[in-house]
Amino acid sequence: MLIAGYSSAQQVNVSLNGATVWPCDEVGENVGNNVVDGDVNTWWESLADNFKKDIEIELDKVYEIHKVIVKWHNNYASAPWDVVFDIDGTYTGYPSPNTSSNPNCIYSINHTDFSDFAENENVIDKDYPERPSPYNTKIHFPYEAQFVKLFFRGRNGRNHYEVSEIELWGTEAGGTSIRKLDIVRLTSYPNPVKDVLNIQSESLIESVSILNLNGSVLAKYPVNAGHYTLSTSDWVKGIYLVKIVTENGVQTKRIVK
Repeated sequence: MLIAGYSSAQQVNVSLNGATVWPCDEVGENVGNNVVDGDVNTWWESLADNFKKDIEIELDKVYEIHKVIVKWHNNYASAPWDVVFDIDGTYTGYPSPNTSSNPNCIYSINHTDFSDFAENENVIDKDYPERPSPYNTKIHFPYEAQFVKLFFRGRNGRNHYEVSEIELWGTEAGGTSIRKLDIVRLTSYPNPVKDVLNIQSESLIESVSILNLNGSVLAKYPVNAGHYTLSTSDWVKGIYLVKIVTENGVQTKRIVK
């Protein structure tokens, strides 16, 4: 039986020119946004000799995800990975995704076990049956998500991760064919922050909201400008989500105080 609009809708790479919200670390110019720029010659690189690393991609709205592709810049650095499909961005599963602890997570899977492998490209685009712990593999596409989080593992004491592209192929939620809109480029600095966070956008910033990691809104400010200076002097030390709404899209930044 066909789900209405599912098979007939044209799939596109909805992560293209998206925003990487929280790569756990980056090396030099090999930053997280390189995995969504459509250029396999640029890549995200994690620090060496660390085990579990995560990266999150925020889309401009909720999509039905039908396929996930991870392209490796250095296949020696390729390793097993988990993926979490999340609606509202409040799932905080690092370093061990666990759906039973948070209802906002649609599902997490292990792509494979802990053994190293050297593949240039990994693709998941079909259903897999449930497997016993510790892998808990269960995939039933499509998944609705605006936030897709990947957890890379299996490099403990070996090397770093080098990922060229992460492609999320899907359609607008409900099965409608879509054309992915470029999310406007935003910069925010410094991070970690002390007293002031500067937010700069190529298009008009409509509002800035501060959320905790549970997704609760702590404050919201109207802006109506291309630059905004946010006072953080009264923030307690911790990690915050800063949601920036512009006339051309939305991005969420994780800011450390």
